[in-house]
Amino acid sequence: MLVALSFAMFACFIYLLISGRMSAVATLILIPSIFALIGGFGPEMGVMVIKGVRTIAPTGVMLIFAWPISG
Repeated sequence: MLVALSFAMFACFIYLLISGRMSAVATLILIPSIFALIGGFGPEMGVMVIKGVRTIAPTGVMLIFAWPISG
């Protein structure tokens, strides 16, 4: 079930980005949220979002400070 859901989500990503119907940022936010709800992960989505932000935030901060040096 989850594998089929993952392939369907990937197909939606590709279709929406290539067709230009949604921007990349909106697609990366909305599509996983919709498919998480379809998959039954609604109650855990808040915890997943917080964990993801905590994981990615240090990399974002490093890129902010490293960007002017490399450019």
